[in-house]
Amino acid sequence: MARFLARWWYVDHGAPIVPSKLQSLLGDMLPQQLLGGVLAKTRDSWTQAIIAAFEKMGLAANKYTKTQVGLHYVLSSNSRSSDRQRDFLSVRRCVSQ
Repeated sequence: MARFLARWWYVDHGAPIVPSKLQSLLGDMLPQQLLGGVLAKTRDSWTQAIIAAFEKMGLAANKYTKTQVGLHYVLSSNSRSSDRQRDFLSVRRCVSQ
């Protein structure tokens, strides 16, 4: 989940991650069950996990374009091909703006 959210941040916001902004968006990015309850991580834990994934994947160094990162997510997902095509077009629109 942290890797997915790291990719999402990169496509939407680029590098670097702003920890305070990331923490403020976690409520919109994660299901409430992952932020509260017995098995949940704290906001700080999620933020650190996402930042670690961001750095490990090379996103902090801007090694990849937003298009490459978005397409990697779409093409490696387990969704049906029609969903992937719709997601691909959505990513293309977002990146070209």
